[in-house]
Amino acid sequence: LETDEYGLPTESVGRCESQNEYSIYIFVIPLVVFMLGCLIYALYLSYITRQYQLSEGTWITASIVSIFQLLILFVPVLFLLKDDTDAFFFVFAGFVFLMSTTITLLMFVPKLFGATPSQSQLVRTSVINSHSFGLWETSTD
Repeated sequence: LETDEYGLPTESVGRCESQNEYSIYIFVIPLVVFMLGCLIYALYLSYITRQYQLSEGTWITASIVSIFQLLILFVPVLFLLKDDTDAFFFVFAGFVFLMSTTITLLMFVPKLFGATPSQSQLVRTSVINSHSFGLWETSTD
């Protein structure tokens, strides 16, 4: 703590602490259980809807598996860095970035490749369109 020439503090450090050392677990454990329950329920719904043509169960499952992988990787590291706030923030920001980017890419990149028509689809579409507009005349001789 630094003071000026009059003995008044020029900087201060604030900190909130609980008197109970384990009070954070009262909030963290139900949150983790709820999040894991939601992920398992999402896996269950992906499994149920896998038979439908427009189902994105494969990509949802891949997203959930990537979330589990990131959690397995980052939670122990974050636990080890809990006292170093700068490193904790940096690693946590990296975790959030990787998780959101992975989910976004797994959801939208397959749609981009699926939306690009193949050469055979383009030929078939042009033949159908030219026939429906009467560009190909048929004779009744």
